[in-house]
Amino acid sequence: MNMKIVEFRAERFKRLSAVEITPGDGVVVVSGKNGAGKSSVLDAIWLALGGGSAAKSSATTRPVKDGEKDAVVRLNLGEIVVTRKWTSSGGTTLTVEGADGKKFSSPQALLDTLVGSLSFDPLAFSRMPAKDQRKALTDLVQLDVDPEKIDKERQDAYDERTEVNRELKRLEVKLSSMKAPVPGIPEEEESLSALLGELKRANDIQAFQDAERRQLEDMRKRAAALKADIERLRAELGSKETELTDLAARGKAQAEAVAALVAPDTESLSKRIQDLEATNAAVRAAKEHRETSAAVAAKRKESEALTEKIDTLDRSKEEAFNRAKFPVEGLAFDAEGVTFKGVPFLQCSAAEQMRISIAIAAALNPEIRVIRVSDGSLLDSASMAEVERLAKEHDMQIWIERVDESGQVGVVIEDGAVKSAEAV
Repeated sequence: MNMKIVEFRAERFKRLSAVEITPGDGVVVVSGKNGAGKSSVLDAIWLALGGGSAAKSSATTRPVKDGEKDAVVRLNLGEIVVTRKWTSSGGTTLTVEGADGKKFSSPQALLDTLVGSLSFDPLAFSRMPAKDQRKALTDLVQLDVDPEKIDKERQDAYDERTEVNRELKRLEVKLSSMKAPVPGIPEEEESLSALLGELKRANDIQAFQDAERRQLEDMRKRAAALKADIERLRAELGSKETELTDLAARGKAQAEAVAALVAPDTESLSKRIQDLEATNAAVRAAKEHRETSAAVAAKRKESEALTEKIDTLDRSKEEAFNRAKFPVEGLAFDAEGVTFKGVPFLQCSAAEQMRISIAIAAALNPEIRVIRVSDGSLLDSASMAEVERLAKEHDMQIWIERVDESGQVGVVIEDGAVKSAEAV
């Protein structure tokens, strides 16, 4: 099928009383003053064909004209005739008949297979901000991913990587200013209190050994004194010899014990205490160097993981776009909005934007070749000529609403009725 509206009728719909239009191919201009009912004509087309999806729009609420009980719109599309009725209480009925008068049993299901996206207004699309254009197009294209969600995840990962890289740079600068530790530096600092305790124990041993030596010397002196007294104390020789023998045995045992004593290296301990702060400072520096090196490696790994995450998100979006069926070849998305052949859509010329927008609308409506343009007053004569050329190129019927008070432009609506129908 390749259908256009060959006859439009509307009664008691919104601002319209009774309107009948027999449009031709190409551009159909609906003109008149503000509030005359121009928008009601375009809304009638959309609501009659779009059904439930169109009814959700705020622009098509309350289809029945104020003060009336019902409204009806009839569109003759050549091969089928669509009639939709509404009551003021909110009820609605739909009838779709073939050219031979046969009624279809599932009229809305039939229209759903034929109607593309009559709500897509090419002129409004070309004037949207970049992000709104992107959302409008992603709503129309059947993507199996949410590009906004991917972009948010990518931005979060990008921001996180920025912080990681900032910390990595700080750590790398810190590491570059540090001297590498001398080989053999212990991993942990030595305790001064422990070393002082060891020195105290060594001093105690030294004092003990000194006391033992003094005691040995005393014993030797006593033995010498006893020997001197032997001759004088011959009478006491027996007892004194026994005492001497005992004392000699004890002296020998004491001498062996003293000889076995090893003097502690107090000089070495004192030297270690003097060098302790320098050694511990080197230990601390070596430990900080190791920790900073480990932190740099960890941050570098974290940054690389985030980069891989960003690359994965970019690939998933690109693959989704590659799978998507865009209405016009060359269309795509980026983080900012819609692009055409790699160039931001808003940077394309006005003529190219119009050409692309109408091509999108045409691709979205392959069966019923009808496009709605709500505010054609923004088009100058050159733009209107381009729209007419594009309508012919794409074999589309483009209904355009324009504010005009001359009464000489297109189908003129006045007070909800057709006043005249002049050529554009």
